[in-house]
Amino acid sequence: MTAPDTTAGALPSIPARRGFAEVLARPRVLLGAWAIAAATFASLRVPYDDEWFQITLARDTTWGAFWQSLRGDVHPPWIALVDRATVHLAGAAAMPLTRVVASLLALALIQRVVTEQTRIAPVVVALAAFHPIVFMYGGAARWYPFALLGDALRAHALFGPRAGSRKAMGVFLLGTLVGAASGYAELGLVALDVGWLLALSHTRGRVRASVATAIVASAIAGALVVGSPLFTSHFGLFAHGIGGGWSSTGGWLALGLVGEAWLP
Repeated sequence: MTAPDTTAGALPSIPARRGFAEVLARPRVLLGAWAIAAATFASLRVPYDDEWFQITLARDTTWGAFWQSLRGDVHPPWIALVDRATVHLAGAAAMPLTRVVASLLALALIQRVVTEQTRIAPVVVALAAFHPIVFMYGGAARWYPFALLGDALRAHALFGPRAGSRKAMGVFLLGTLVGAASGYAELGLVALDVGWLLALSHTRGRVRASVATAIVASAIAGALVVGSPLFTSHFGLFAHGIGGGWSSTGGWLALGLVGEAWLP
């Protein structure tokens, strides 16, 4: 007597589940974990003095006190205006979340740039996001995350998978807008990236498009500075130097320029 055939109608074999370590090693999983951890940390920790300044501006001041306070703070008013709108719509708790989202987008873009230009594995770039400085400032209630996003957008336009394309030119302009709106120091980095854009245009056969993009980017950056209601006040502060004087300001700016100049 033969045994009954049990194979007919049997369910297809199910592949073994991936191990937890293998799943955790995926770049997207790591960046997602970073975003959750950074948002939690930023929401629970006690802000620094300069962060309290930004939070108070957005949450507690009248419009008159808002503009008066910003006259002595040598940063463009655009991020502070975004914060004020964010607090009005979603509450002060949303401020660190907007920073984490900006930082997460920046990290994802930087990961693609590094992968495109080097042989470094994407998982290594994702792990670099957990560096204490990146983790700490990723959700800080200041302008740094938006500056990082602006830099990442321009870097992706210059060195990413679609560098030189029409879409990349639009991304470059977006990076100029975000960067120049976040801080005056970004103007030097925007100028450096415009130089990269023009220098690479010959090898990519995009001279006209690059020149046009450079002109529009310069116009955007200039409009954000000159069009600021605080332009006159901040110009006076710059005319007398910042902090310890022009020597310390120039040194601080030069370090940032040298750092970006060594991008692949």
